[in-house]
Amino acid sequence: MPRAPGNENRSFACPFALSAWIRHLTYRARCGRFGTGSGQPNAGKTLAAAPTLNVQVTGVATVPVPATASTAVLNVTVTNPTDAGFLTVFPEGETPMPTVSNLNFSSGETVANLVTVPLSATGGVTIYNSAGSTDVVADVEGYYTSTPSTNGSGLYNAISPVRVLGALSFGAPVAANTSVPVTVTGTLTGVPATATAVVANVTAEGATLPSFLTVYPAGATMPVASNLNFPAQAKNVAIANRVKIGNLRDKRHRPPRPHGRRPR
Repeated sequence: MPRAPGNENRSFACPFALSAWIRHLTYRARCGRFGTGSGQPNAGKTLAAAPTLNVQVTGVATVPVPATASTAVLNVTVTNPTDAGFLTVFPEGETPMPTVSNLNFSSGETVANLVTVPLSATGGVTIYNSAGSTDVVADVEGYYTSTPSTNGSGLYNAISPVRVLGALSFGAPVAANTSVPVTVTGTLTGVPATATAVVANVTAEGATLPSFLTVYPAGATMPVASNLNFPAQAKNVAIANRVKIGNLRDKRHRPPRPHGRRPR
């Protein structure tokens, strides 16, 4: 039985460190066929039911998450699951395991969710799979530190949600292999020009083919990871994921929608 979606929205009294967020994808931990030949831990393997997978977050990759990080923000994706189930992501070594899930999925589905999870003393997390076997991808989007920044950057300020792309009833069409600039600061949204990052809820609806969205700062190099994966959809069928976009150069972000490529 899937657990109630849960602790990925836990509240932490610490700022978000922008130095490793989105533009500098620090680490991709793959457990599945897409990792074959990558040289990464667990590459070419699948995560079976009931066992857990430990993933090191700090101190790895070209731009490592520092050992001082207390919490990581991971975009966790499942693909090729053989059965319906859920993933639970929690600090490595924590007992008992949390009783809530972070990502629920159906057989054969590719789906992602943004997970905020505390790190263990050694900088790791554990991923638990409830049923069947599945390929898992975990992308590090950024991290929190327990020490506030000296200039106040990285602090979160809540606003009332505002639609910035498309109409409220049906959104906006985005063609394959194209990107659309979206302005996120200004009087319409209430996000000040001094903002350095934004948290957005990105939704895909009525997709004609299986595909994915990647959201990133306008003017930046597109990351290699997706933020939202989705199948071909009937009208009024939608799927969403929370996205954090950092280093906003010109206060816009771009959600491209390529298709015909493997899930990321």
